[in-house]
Amino acid sequence: MKKGKSTKATVAKRFAVADEYLINGHDKAKAMVSGGYKQLTATRNSGSVFDRPEIIAYINAKKVKAAARNELTEDWIIQRLMALADSGRVLAKFKKVQSDGAIAWDFTGATQDDLAVVQAIGVDYYTEGRGPDAVQVKKFRIKEPDVRQALVDLGRTLAMFTDKVEVNEDLADRIRQGQKRAYDRNKTESDPTTRH
Repeated sequence: MKKGKSTKATVAKRFAVADEYLINGHDKAKAMVSGGYKQLTATRNSGSVFDRPEIIAYINAKKVKAAARNELTEDWIIQRLMALADSGRVLAKFKKVQSDGAIAWDFTGATQDDLAVVQAIGVDYYTEGRGPDAVQVKKFRIKEPDVRQALVDLGRTLAMFTDKVEVNEDLADRIRQGQKRAYDRNKTESDPTTRH
């Protein structure tokens, strides 16, 4: 067998790693270790599997099939995130100011779409006052969506901004030292005066 050619077993191993990647939440290193690669290879050289055109095409095809099977599209995600981000406007019409200035919820006339933005509904029962003047009170508790998080998720979906990657200084120093050692070793090996 010529060097650089992949055996059937190696090709099958790569596709098994791709399947594991799709199952485990897109953790490349974990998928490679599960597929039989060494931890060092998995963490430093995931490209040996995931940068291959046939693996990229395979993963993309599987994602498209899964999205179609679940009717999941980018537009669907964007619409849902926009609805959550705009939930304050949707729910505002159901907030009623009472005669005492308190705000109460009244969902009379609410549609299914209106109610879809409500995260949770609860009811609190309590008594106001004491003795013969005590009044039983029933109050709805509504959990509204986290608008800020919906906007952040929407921005990420649309690639409007990216997260910063923080590098541990200790790790950065170790990488620089390793690069220097590799450079020094290569320089020594290529210098004819240092050969025996």
